[in-house]
Amino acid sequence: MRRIAGRFTRVESRRRARKLVLGLLSHLPRKNCWTIAEWAGDRTPDGMQHLLGRAKWDADQVRDELGDCVVEHLHAVYLVHVGRRGHAALDRELYVPRSWTSDPDRCRGRRPR
Repeated sequence: MRRIAGRFTRVESRRRARKLVLGLLSHLPRKNCWTIAEWAGDRTPDGMQHLLGRAKWDADQVRDELGDCVVEHLHAVYLVHVGRRGHAALDRELYVPRSWTSDPDRCRGRRPR
């Protein structure tokens, strides 16, 4: 959390983000604002919902910082979660190599001759 803490302008948002991440990493059977808020000791999900919907922070910067951290430590190309019940991609942007996007025939769906 130290690495992304500076991406949140208010201390309340940083603390709430920490609780949210820990809740997401917990063994809760269902993970949503209600269950994570209760797990974190909050009476209502209002704080978690505020963080996710109205608080001032840049999700793209947090994602990029997390991606940089993963690459530094794991040398990964993309970020996924893998568990006993399955796997899921965590990054929300499609990566397409520049060599593909700079090839007009490929972009139009034509095979090179």
